[in-house]
Amino acid sequence: MALNDLLFAQVRMNVANQPCSMTFGYRETTAVAPTDEDSPGALAIALGQQVVAMQTLLSDQTTIESVFTRLIEGNPQPSSLNLLLNVTGDVASQALPLTKAVLCNHKQQEANVRSNGKTYLPGFPESGTNGNALLNPGTAALIKAEFDKYLNLTVNISGDDYSFEQVIIKRASGNQPPAAAYLVTSNQVPTTLYNQVRRRTREWGATAP
Repeated sequence: MALNDLLFAQVRMNVANQPCSMTFGYRETTAVAPTDEDSPGALAIALGQQVVAMQTLLSDQTTIESVFTRLIEGNPQPSSLNLLLNVTGDVASQALPLTKAVLCNHKQQEANVRSNGKTYLPGFPESGTNGNALLNPGTAALIKAEFDKYLNLTVNISGDDYSFEQVIIKRASGNQPPAAAYLVTSNQVPTTLYNQVRRRTREWGATAP
Protein backbone atom coordinates (compact mmCIF):
# COMPACT_ATOMS: atom_id res chain seq x y z
CA MET A 1 0.00 0.00 0.00
CA ALA A 2 1.89 3.01 -1.29
CA LEU A 3 2.18 5.78 -3.84
CA ASN A 4 0.85 4.75 -7.29
CA ASP A 5 -0.97 1.69 -5.97
CA LEU A 6 -4.11 0.93 -8.00
CA LEU A 7 -7.43 0.37 -6.26
CA PHE A 8 -10.85 -0.91 -7.26
CA ALA A 9 -13.89 0.90 -5.83
CA GLN A 10 -17.53 -0.12 -6.03
CA VAL A 11 -20.53 1.91 -4.84
CA ARG A 12 -23.11 -0.76 -4.01
CA MET A 13 -26.74 0.24 -4.39
CA ASN A 14 -30.28 -1.10 -4.24
CA VAL A 15 -32.91 0.12 -6.71
CA ALA A 16 -36.48 -1.05 -6.09
CA ASN A 17 -35.14 -4.12 -4.26
CA GLN A 18 -32.67 -4.97 -7.01
CA PRO A 19 -28.90 -4.85 -6.36
CA CYS A 20 -26.69 -2.78 -8.67
CA SER A 21 -23.47 -0.79 -8.47
CA MET A 22 -21.15 1.85 -9.90
CA THR A 23 -17.50 0.88 -10.41
CA PHE A 24 -14.41 3.13 -10.40
CA GLY A 25 -10.64 2.83 -10.58
CA TYR A 26 -8.20 4.91 -8.48
CA ARG A 27 -4.48 5.46 -8.10
CA GLU A 28 -3.04 6.54 -4.76
CA THR A 29 -1.18 9.87 -4.89
CA THR A 30 -0.51 10.32 -1.16
CA ALA A 31 2.60 12.49 -0.85
CA VAL A 32 3.73 11.53 2.68
CA ALA A 33 3.56 7.90 3.76
CA PRO A 34 0.97 7.55 6.56
CA THR A 35 2.01 6.18 9.94
CA ASP A 36 -0.28 3.17 9.66
CA GLU A 37 -1.31 3.05 6.03
CA ASP A 38 -4.74 1.75 5.05
CA SER A 39 -5.35 2.85 1.47
CA PRO A 40 -8.57 0.85 0.93
CA GLY A 41 -10.03 2.22 4.16
CA ALA A 42 -9.06 5.80 3.32
CA LEU A 43 -10.50 5.54 -0.20
CA ALA A 44 -13.75 4.04 1.10
CA ILE A 45 -14.20 6.92 3.55
CA ALA A 46 -13.29 9.58 0.98
CA LEU A 47 -15.62 8.13 -1.65
CA GLY A 48 -18.36 7.56 0.91
CA GLN A 49 -18.29 11.25 1.83
CA GLN A 50 -18.90 12.17 -1.81
CA VAL A 51 -21.60 9.66 -2.74
CA VAL A 52 -23.86 11.00 0.02
CA ALA A 53 -24.41 14.10 -2.16
CA MET A 54 -25.82 11.86 -4.91
CA GLN A 55 -29.03 11.39 -2.92
CA THR A 56 -30.42 14.71 -4.24
CA LEU A 57 -30.36 13.24 -7.76
CA LEU A 58 -31.77 9.78 -6.99
CA SER A 59 -35.25 8.32 -6.64
CA ASP A 60 -36.50 7.52 -3.14
CA GLN A 61 -36.62 3.90 -4.34
CA THR A 62 -32.82 3.99 -4.46
CA THR A 63 -30.48 3.32 -1.54
CA ILE A 64 -26.70 3.55 -1.50
CA GLU A 65 -25.80 0.65 0.79
CA SER A 66 -22.00 0.58 0.93
CA VAL A 67 -18.67 1.49 -0.63
CA PHE A 68 -16.36 -1.46 -1.23
CA THR A 69 -12.67 -0.83 -1.98
CA ARG A 70 -9.66 -3.07 -2.44
CA LEU A 71 -6.14 -3.02 -3.77
CA ILE A 72 -5.98 -4.60 -7.21
CA GLU A 73 -2.84 -6.52 -6.36
CA GLY A 74 -1.74 -8.18 -3.13
CA ASN A 75 -0.12 -11.29 -1.79
CA PRO A 76 -1.68 -13.52 -0.67
CA GLN A 77 -4.92 -11.50 -0.66
CA PRO A 78 -5.42 -7.84 -1.61
CA SER A 79 -6.42 -5.65 1.33
CA SER A 80 -10.08 -4.51 1.17
CA LEU A 81 -12.84 -2.75 3.11
CA ASN A 82 -16.62 -2.57 2.82
CA LEU A 83 -17.91 0.70 4.36
CA LEU A 84 -21.62 0.38 5.19
CA LEU A 85 -23.90 3.31 4.33
CA ASN A 86 -27.64 3.91 4.31
CA VAL A 87 -28.30 6.80 1.94
CA THR A 88 -31.76 7.00 0.32
CA GLY A 89 -32.58 9.20 -2.68
CA ASP A 90 -34.50 12.43 -2.10
CA VAL A 91 -36.76 12.49 -5.19
CA ALA A 92 -40.27 11.12 -4.65
CA SER A 93 -40.59 9.16 -7.87
CA GLN A 94 -40.42 5.66 -9.24
CA ALA A 95 -36.86 4.79 -10.24
CA LEU A 96 -35.86 3.98 -13.79
CA PRO A 97 -35.60 0.22 -14.40
CA LEU A 98 -32.06 -1.09 -14.36
CA THR A 99 -32.18 -1.51 -18.14
CA LYS A 100 -31.91 2.29 -18.36
CA ALA A 101 -29.42 4.64 -16.75
CA VAL A 102 -27.74 8.01 -16.96
CA LEU A 103 -24.29 7.63 -18.50
CA CYS A 104 -21.11 9.42 -17.46
CA ASN A 105 -18.26 9.19 -19.98
CA HIS A 106 -14.75 9.41 -18.51
CA LYS A 107 -12.18 11.05 -20.79
CA GLN A 108 -8.41 10.52 -20.75
CA GLN A 109 -5.57 12.02 -22.82
CA GLU A 110 -2.93 9.27 -22.65
CA ALA A 111 -4.29 6.84 -25.27
CA ASN A 112 -6.83 6.73 -28.10
CA VAL A 113 -10.52 7.27 -27.47
CA ARG A 114 -11.15 3.53 -27.29
CA SER A 115 -9.48 3.67 -23.88
CA ASN A 116 -12.04 6.10 -22.45
CA GLY A 117 -14.23 4.75 -19.66
CA LYS A 118 -17.85 4.97 -18.59
CA THR A 119 -20.02 4.70 -15.49
CA TYR A 120 -23.76 4.10 -15.42
CA LEU A 121 -25.75 5.92 -12.73
CA PRO A 122 -28.68 3.67 -11.71
CA GLY A 123 -31.71 4.70 -9.68
CA PHE A 124 -32.47 7.99 -11.43
CA PRO A 125 -36.12 9.10 -11.02
CA GLU A 126 -38.51 8.50 -13.91
CA SER A 127 -40.07 11.90 -13.20
CA GLY A 128 -36.82 13.49 -14.38
CA THR A 129 -36.98 11.85 -17.80
CA ASN A 130 -38.97 12.16 -21.00
CA GLY A 131 -38.82 8.98 -23.02
CA ASN A 132 -35.13 8.19 -23.54
CA ALA A 133 -33.83 11.60 -22.48
CA LEU A 134 -33.49 13.76 -19.41
CA LEU A 135 -36.56 15.97 -18.93
CA ASN A 136 -34.38 18.99 -18.14
CA PRO A 137 -31.13 19.17 -20.17
CA GLY A 138 -29.59 21.22 -17.34
CA THR A 139 -29.74 18.14 -15.11
CA ALA A 140 -26.83 16.67 -17.08
CA ALA A 141 -24.62 19.50 -15.83
CA LEU A 142 -25.64 18.78 -12.21
CA ILE A 143 -24.83 15.09 -12.59
CA LYS A 144 -21.50 15.92 -14.24
CA ALA A 145 -20.65 18.25 -11.34
CA GLU A 146 -21.15 15.38 -8.89
CA PHE A 147 -19.00 12.96 -10.89
CA ASP A 148 -16.31 15.65 -11.22
CA LYS A 149 -15.93 15.53 -7.44
CA TYR A 150 -14.73 11.92 -7.81
CA LEU A 151 -11.76 12.88 -10.02
CA ASN A 152 -9.55 13.74 -7.03
CA LEU A 153 -10.33 12.54 -3.50
CA THR A 154 -8.60 13.56 -0.29
CA VAL A 155 -9.22 12.59 3.32
CA ASN A 156 -7.46 12.93 6.66
CA ILE A 157 -7.51 9.93 8.98
CA SER A 158 -5.94 10.20 12.43
CA GLY A 159 -3.65 12.98 11.24
CA ASP A 160 -2.57 11.21 8.04
CA ASP A 161 -3.46 12.79 4.69
CA TYR A 162 -4.48 10.49 1.84
CA SER A 163 -5.11 11.43 -1.77
CA PHE A 164 -6.34 9.50 -4.82
CA GLU A 165 -6.90 10.26 -8.51
CA GLN A 166 -9.47 8.54 -10.70
CA VAL A 167 -8.03 6.37 -13.47
CA ILE A 168 -9.27 4.11 -16.24
CA ILE A 169 -7.65 0.74 -15.64
CA LYS A 170 -6.93 -1.41 -18.66
CA ARG A 171 -7.00 -5.14 -18.07
CA ALA A 172 -4.15 -7.25 -19.40
CA SER A 173 -4.83 -10.54 -21.14
CA GLY A 174 -5.55 -13.51 -18.90
CA ASN A 175 -5.26 -13.22 -15.13
CA GLN A 176 -2.39 -10.75 -15.26
CA PRO A 177 -1.69 -7.38 -13.57
CA PRO A 178 -3.29 -4.33 -15.22
CA ALA A 179 -1.67 -3.30 -18.48
CA ALA A 180 -2.11 0.45 -17.91
CA ALA A 181 -3.93 3.07 -15.87
CA TYR A 182 -4.95 6.30 -17.62
CA LEU A 183 -5.72 9.47 -15.66
CA VAL A 184 -9.33 10.66 -16.03
CA THR A 185 -9.11 14.33 -17.02
CA SER A 186 -12.78 15.16 -17.59
CA ASN A 187 -16.33 13.81 -17.60
CA GLN A 188 -19.19 14.18 -20.05
CA VAL A 189 -22.85 13.39 -19.30
CA PRO A 190 -25.16 13.24 -22.35
CA THR A 191 -28.84 14.14 -22.04
CA THR A 192 -29.84 10.88 -23.76
CA LEU A 193 -30.39 7.86 -21.53
CA TYR A 194 -28.43 4.74 -22.35
CA ASN A 195 -29.46 1.11 -22.07
CA GLN A 196 -27.41 -0.47 -19.32
CA VAL A 197 -25.85 -3.76 -20.35
CA ARG A 198 -26.39 -6.32 -17.60
CA ARG A 199 -23.08 -8.11 -17.08
CA ARG A 200 -20.71 -9.26 -14.40
CA THR A 201 -19.04 -6.49 -12.44
CA ARG A 202 -15.69 -5.47 -13.86
CA GLU A 203 -13.30 -5.92 -10.99
CA TRP A 204 -10.75 -3.51 -12.42
CA GLY A 205 -12.42 -0.14 -12.09
CA ALA A 206 -13.85 1.98 -14.87
CA THR A 207 -12.49 0.16 -17.89
CA ALA A 208 -13.00 0.82 -21.55
CA PRO A 209 -15.70 -1.22 -23.36
